[in-house]
Amino acid sequence: MQRRTALSLVVSSLVWSAAAQNVPAPVPVSGPEQAQWLNWVIPLPKQIAIGSKVELPASEVKVTLRQNAGDVEQSAAAEVLSLLKAKAGVDGSKGGFEILIGACDAQGKVADVTVADAAQLTKLPNAEQAYLIRPVGENRLVLTALDERGVYYAALTLCQLLESKFADGKVTIPLAAVMDWPDLAERGLWGGNAPTDTEWMSAHKLNLAEVHCQPSVAPDGNGHAVFKQELIEAGRLHALKMVPIIHHLDQLEGTDIFRVFPDLRGVGPKARLSDSLQSICYSKPQSAKLLGQWMTELAQQPHVTDLCVWLSEDPGQCACEQCAAAKTPQHVLEAKACIAAWREACKVNPGMKLRLLLTQGTYAVNDQVLAAAPPEVNISYYDGGRTYDSSRDPMIYPLLENFAKGGRWLGVYPQLISAWRVVCPWSAPQFVKYRMTEFVDKKLTNLCGYATPNNRLYDFTVTAAAEWSWNAHGRDERQFATAWATRRGLSDPAKAAEWALTLGDVGWDVYGSGVPYPHFFGNAARMIHDRAKPVLGKGMYRYFDSEAKLEAGVQACQKAAGLAAELNFPEITAETQVIRGYMTMISEMYRIAGFVSRTTLPSDAERMELQRMLTAFATAGAQTSAGLSAWADACLAGSGGSRLGDTLDITDKTVAAVSDALAPFGVRNPLFPFLVKQIGTWQDRDFEEKQAITKTWEVTQSVLGPGTYQVRPVYTKGWNGLNTGRVALATAPKGQSEPLTVVAEDKHTAFSGAQPKDDLYTLQLPAYDENLGYFIVADINGTKSSDKPENRRGCNGIFNLWKVRPPGEAVQDLPLLPMSDAEKSRYAGPTFAKGGLRVGVIQGGYGAEAMLRFLQGKDGLDTQPVFLAGAQYFKTCQVLILAQPYAPETFTPQVATLLTQFVQNGGGVITTHNSVGFKGLPVLLPEICAKGVNNVRDGTFKVPGDHPITKGLPQGQALKESYYDYITLQPGPAATVVAQGVAAGEPVVVCGAAGKGRYVACGLGVCINVGDDKDCAPTPDEGTLLENAVRWAGESH
Repeated sequence: MQRRTALSLVVSSLVWSAAAQNVPAPVPVSGPEQAQWLNWVIPLPKQIAIGSKVELPASEVKVTLRQNAGDVEQSAAAEVLSLLKAKAGVDGSKGGFEILIGACDAQGKVADVTVADAAQLTKLPNAEQAYLIRPVGENRLVLTALDERGVYYAALTLCQLLESKFADGKVTIPLAAVMDWPDLAERGLWGGNAPTDTEWMSAHKLNLAEVHCQPSVAPDGNGHAVFKQELIEAGRLHALKMVPIIHHLDQLEGTDIFRVFPDLRGVGPKARLSDSLQSICYSKPQSAKLLGQWMTELAQQPHVTDLCVWLSEDPGQCACEQCAAAKTPQHVLEAKACIAAWREACKVNPGMKLRLLLTQGTYAVNDQVLAAAPPEVNISYYDGGRTYDSSRDPMIYPLLENFAKGGRWLGVYPQLISAWRVVCPWSAPQFVKYRMTEFVDKKLTNLCGYATPNNRLYDFTVTAAAEWSWNAHGRDERQFATAWATRRGLSDPAKAAEWALTLGDVGWDVYGSGVPYPHFFGNAARMIHDRAKPVLGKGMYRYFDSEAKLEAGVQACQKAAGLAAELNFPEITAETQVIRGYMTMISEMYRIAGFVSRTTLPSDAERMELQRMLTAFATAGAQTSAGLSAWADACLAGSGGSRLGDTLDITDKTVAAVSDALAPFGVRNPLFPFLVKQIGTWQDRDFEEKQAITKTWEVTQSVLGPGTYQVRPVYTKGWNGLNTGRVALATAPKGQSEPLTVVAEDKHTAFSGAQPKDDLYTLQLPAYDENLGYFIVADINGTKSSDKPENRRGCNGIFNLWKVRPPGEAVQDLPLLPMSDAEKSRYAGPTFAKGGLRVGVIQGGYGAEAMLRFLQGKDGLDTQPVFLAGAQYFKTCQVLILAQPYAPETFTPQVATLLTQFVQNGGGVITTHNSVGFKGLPVLLPEICAKGVNNVRDGTFKVPGDHPITKGLPQGQALKESYYDYITLQPGPAATVVAQGVAAGEPVVVCGAAGKGRYVACGLGVCINVGDDKDCAPTPDEGTLLENAVRWAGESH
């Protein structure tokens, strides 16, 4: 902690009234006592010294507000008065010790007191928020500032200093000298419960919430924007600014803009990248006019000082004649339109500021957007992959760093949590201090963090952001954690700080490596399915570069668990359980992957060891899920929202998928009955005729013995949620669906949506009969979508079922089953028996399984899977196909060398999508394909001329691929271009001979489904190209 020096104070004052005789003489405060006292103050003031203290009856404390005080100053006084009332039952109207509150005039005068060094406030950064607390003699404290916002912060600091000092009707008042100011001018949040969490946020000196407005286009063509005035007013009275947001400009279909003005819909292959993304044509004046109407309505609302417009989130582009002629990127056109609209709005509110939000869509042209923004327009930095990031990488890159250091206003939208997609506990002072210190040191103005769905879940993290965005170089991580634990009332703050530092660091390694998001969303289980060997230091092991680091993580979690047990604080216990669970899962998964990627057939004794690994992995998964639920309940019951359900779901699904992937080894998950299983869905079409319906799903395979079962309806997408009134477990004769006999039932009303309520149904099955079939019956009520506005449609979700594991029930060891013949065959390499061209499809990549299935149905081709990369597994093949690997780290330079040698020795190789040599993947034969250049969002390609690979495909026409993008290629000197992207006009498929063999580099996303990146059948055009490429590549044989 920085050394605190006493501050000089020169005050001229009238002698305080004779009532001062009731105030005892001050008592000196020692250094250790001051340190303990300051643990109650978050954020830590820049300069503070407590030289002495006065203990007196709380009834002797009088709070005086300067005459003609503003309403924020009145709020400041109300904070102090509320504390006195709550702690001592007094009203602060009279007494011998006065707390004088109010902004000072130009001479530093507040009421009858002149604070001589008040002039120093004008020299401080963010002076409008700076404040002073000064003792006047022995019976007075003055809380003053240049602006009423600073006065409010002075009151907050004093309240924290007093909060723990009430006892037996008395209060101990510090005669503190404080000068304080924030590092960042704006400190706040968007999303989650930020719009309504004004009092909690302001109590931590957070002063910003950015909140979406509701823009619309009326049938008469006029634009309107609604923003709740009560939010603005509630924030303002707590020195917190509410900034209306106009949503991403490519996601405005719900405003009815295109229904009223269909000609504003951008045109061309990049204008509509998905159903929810539609570029607007900004060559038409009506686009800027609507923006201006929205901004003007917002500008007319009292106390709106700033507006934020989110530029398009994806790299769309209108390609109409005017936009094409402008040769200006879409996002630059958007920025210019926003600036023009803002200038119109300034006619009714001249002081209103505009901030433009950068996105992942603008990233490639951020320099041009910055150049288009005049100095009076502010810039905030967001990027879904770069600011929603929990890695140890810096966030503000040189372009933006130089922009800010040049004196421009720059904000940032970072996630303050483990990942935007999941809800996981993480009290990591190291992470937050690293982020906030970077922002302060790089001269940013604004922090607008993301901590969805509720600040109560992230009390530690958001409070830490408040601490270090105000005072980045005050406390260190341990000192902050100690202060947080002190304010939370933990029994041993020092031990809590040790816990936070221990678990925070390993949590940073886990979450920063992408666990559970994104790697548990398919990649982790896929690694086991594909028998891929993990690479330490890469992917989900990014921050675990050695086996020793993995073991150190496990040991750190064990230490944290011991500390948590001693602290006996529910949130801490549950958080430890979650992070320890994830750490154990990835550690066991590493061992499992090492086992399944081996090249020798395992013995039964070795398979028993694999069984033990799976049991440890599954147990860790169960502990993680239990910890997640306990954590959310301990923080604030019901606060986890739908994304907590997603996190629980994906954790269980990862365990289930790994278990399924290991089944061929004859091992089983003993906790399978207790895993969450999806049993059914509800969709829009279910509610078109009737909104109150009954759904029935057979669950015989998921009901395994008597016991307690639970069901939860989970909202997945759409504007509308679901109401459930009853869930029942019923039976029918095995093999039949009726008559149904209800054997367990739970009747209560539940809601499933973004904020679910009472959505857990419990069913007790007293006896199990294997001769019966089992069914879940649910009475639900949804919303008809077809008659709703486009932006109010959608009612979709799933039903999950699981068995409740009795507390303390031991995990049973299961005997081995026989190893499957297919698994045994992996270790011998592909076996060709059909006759014809021998084609090996290397597994473990996007579209690989679908390409295998497609080619296995073609005459003259004998196509088999290849599971292991090695010369001994390639030698029987004549053609090899390598799709973009799920785990990029598995495509090593050694594999590239093997494939290059395979071609030079007479084989044929085909690579698809990123495997052409893009995003860090190796280049095979640069004389044919020098590298991948760009990924272009365009699902169409064309063939420029005749070639055996394009046989049967029409020349010059737009042909369809499976995926939504392709990789453009830089041809080598020996290459022939056989296909081009329609939108890009650049090569996407090239081929050529090398040595005795042939190579085809195909940048298309062959057999990859647009919606979920899963395998799918090729399009007819894509299938023709793929089959031709295989036959051509094999002709050297």
